Amino acid sequence: PIHDREGRVIGFGGRSLDGSNPKYINTAATTIFDKRATVYGLHMAASSIRDDDTVIIVEGYMDVIAARQHGYANVVASMGTALTEQQVSRLKSQATRFILALDPDVAGQEATLRSLESAWHELDRTPLGRRESVDLRVAALPPGRDPDELIRHNHEEWEGLISDAVPFMEFLIPAIASRYDLTTGRGKAAAADVVLPLIISTVDAIDQERHFRMLAHTLSVTQDALKASIGSLRPRRRSRTGGGNSHSEHRGAGVSPFIADTRDQLEEYVLALLLQMPELKELVEAVEPEQFLRTENQKVFT
Repeated sequence: PIHDREGRVIGFGGRSLDGSNPKYINTAATTIFDKRATVYGLHMAASSIRDDDTVIIVEGYMDVIAARQHGYANVVASMGTALTEQQVSRLKSQATRFILALDPDVAGQEATLRSLESAWHELDRTPLGRRESVDLRVAALPPGRDPDELIRHNHEEWEGLISDAVPFMEFLIPAIASRYDLTTGRGKAAAADVVLPLIISTVDAIDQERHFRMLAHTLSVTQDALKASIGSLRPRRRSRTGGGNSHSEHRGAGVSPFIADTRDQLEEYVLALLLQMPELKELVEAVEPEQFLRTENQKVFT
């Protein structure tokens, strides 16, 4: 059973026991069950989260169940998806310290990066009258080890990973940078395209300046070059509620000081061929999404 914040059953989740796919399946969306707005296990974890002022966010049901069975009561799940702004909104009144401990496989890494962006935009909207700063961290799980396995078989390692969770930007900047060829202006521009919108949405000026320095060092560019690129950012999408709140706007780089044109005609041509001629897909089975430099091209290819 899947419960709402008050402990009322609003849906169900099932798991395949014979290896067939899909591995997990939920109740279809209803007027009372919105997967994107539901936090699994929150009805049981809320008091521990408030007491510890810390919430640990994992990906799946079994991770939460294992945590609960072994005495870790402040663990909840994002329903098998990237953490959404709606889920963060439900959690941020409970704690000021958030730790993301998502699966270390490729899909888990993608979910972590999407979760970080969603969480950052929502957490950075500090409620009026609340002075505490939000501490968003990432627990880097070892390859091939999900939270369920770690908790059941090596709880000391689990506790160490949670204790050593690194601040959001310290995880995000190297993770994003590793996906691009930073020996080229195009690669640097693409990495900056992803990270800069999050940096400029940071409310605290001291934190923002520290993040600028970290990104500039990682990309081997000057802070002046990074800051010059801010003027060329253009709106990507606005909040559904409208208005001009700068935190509600996700932004992407337009003309970059690192490179005049960040589009890649070869990548776009390859994608166009694959979309128009599906029989070509078997020719690119060995190609990894990360071989495309532009984030949007990686998503289209996937």
